[in-house]
Amino acid sequence: MVMSEYSYTFNKGDLYTGQCVSIEDALAEARQEAESYPEGDKPHLVYIGRYKPFKPVIEAEWVLEVLQRDAYDVAGDAAEGWLDNLTPAEVESLGKRLTRVFRRWARECGEEPDFGEVHHIRRYDLRTGREV
Repeated sequence: MVMSEYSYTFNKGDLYTGQCVSIEDALAEARQEAESYPEGDKPHLVYIGRYKPFKPVIEAEWVLEVLQRDAYDVAGDAAEGWLDNLTPAEVESLGKRLTRVFRRWARECGEEPDFGEVHHIRRYDLRTGREV
């Protein structure tokens, strides 16, 4: 399966649409969409950028801090120091595991993110396909 890399919009402030494998494909899709506009409102420019999907990451440090606070709330000073001696590698390992489990859970619940960010945005003349 080919990942979509490019999205486009006619107004820089609007949401980007399209799932295109190349700039040329994004231009073609934008031209096709532009045909549906009334004659006087047809766009002349299109903004095309690289699409990067949002990938949730669970930060283990946050989870550990919450657990430590909860433990202190329950056990007071007896919980002092719990989880303080983990190595950076252990914390990183926990973060990777929690992220993997969360992503699987989100997929099972139909809650995978269907959004992301568009960067490296360039403006193109819709007619010529040249960057302007």
